[in-house]
Amino acid sequence: MPPAHHFLPIWQSQGSEQIQHRRQRRKRRRTDLSLDEGEVSDIASDDGHDGDIQVSLEESEQYRVAGHRTQRRKPPAPFPHAAASAPQKSSTTTELEEDVDGADGRSTRNESSQSLQTQHHSVMTTILHRCLLKGDYVRAGRAWGLLLRSRHAGGLPDLRKQGIWGIGAEILLRRNETSHMPPDEPKDIPDGSVEQESQRASPTISTVSSKAFQAAKEYYEQLILQYPFQKTHPHSVNALNFYPTYFGLCIYEAEQRTRAGLKRLEVTASSPRSSATRQGQEDEDEDEPQSRADERNQEVLELKQVELDSAQRIAAKMDELLVSPPYDKYQPLRQLRGMVGLWLADLLDNVDARTNRGRADVERDKARDVFSRLRKDGAILPLQVESLAG
Repeated sequence: MPPAHHFLPIWQSQGSEQIQHRRQRRKRRRTDLSLDEGEVSDIASDDGHDGDIQVSLEESEQYRVAGHRTQRRKPPAPFPHAAASAPQKSSTTTELEEDVDGADGRSTRNESSQSLQTQHHSVMTTILHRCLLKGDYVRAGRAWGLLLRSRHAGGLPDLRKQGIWGIGAEILLRRNETSHMPPDEPKDIPDGSVEQESQRASPTISTVSSKAFQAAKEYYEQLILQYPFQKTHPHSVNALNFYPTYFGLCIYEAEQRTRAGLKRLEVTASSPRSSATRQGQEDEDEDEPQSRADERNQEVLELKQVELDSAQRIAAKMDELLVSPPYDKYQPLRQLRGMVGLWLADLLDNVDARTNRGRADVERDKARDVFSRLRKDGAILPLQVESLAG
């Protein structure tokens, strides 16, 4: 007699067969996932551990994160963290090194290139310092440029290391330096001539050209933009170190311009040609004598006025910078601003003491306030300004 399900409707027969098939699949899945005692003991013996290990839900999660099987005992420290794995070279790199070493029996190309770069860097550094000692700033600039473009120790040189950033500014300043009658290059000048008298009256003075000052200031401006102050690296060489040097260079430029102008006036006044010309003018026109001293004083005032304008521009730049942090707390920059204030006060008195009396007093009061705050912050002030700090 046929089974009972043969007499059922077609849709009921198909449904009962599908249900039985699903039950069999679930049973096989549970059988595959479960391990009998013999298999567990085999796994434990293979791993060097004994028997089943009962772990909690939290421990099983740690096993899973660490990549360990729950059938093994808890590993030693640093569990649940995985041990650090040593970096492995790629197969391509290893094969390439083996081919190079096997071809000629020498060291790798990387080592040879690094040795050549180190040798090149050492030679150029020696040339640079030797040229600096001799005063050959043109050739030193060429060596400096090659060093900046050469790679050493895996990268380009860092200008902030060991204070080498100052070498670039010194080369830019001295490369176009001019001097009056350097002692190592004497000229044949007849005895008793006007040129000889002028040479005796004007000693040798080295001056920096305006073009060199501009190049050095642009160099510092690029360093300030390239290495700004960062809170994550507060102790590294950054714009805080470059700004005082930059403003000091601007002050040096203004003072040198005035000194060069005063020296030119002295040479002109002491030269025999100018004395003869002045004597001839006095003989020709005795009714309207001109006071040479008054003319010279007027020229000196004009030079001081130009220096005063430069000092005011420098002070304005510093005031604009000291408004924002971290420059408002940087002691070297604040102390320099106080010194600039004293410089401004002296220039105001020299140009016109009566008219600028009030402005000079204001600048001195600002400088005194700056020095007082610096002393409260624990800064060590120069002896010349200790009395102003109060």
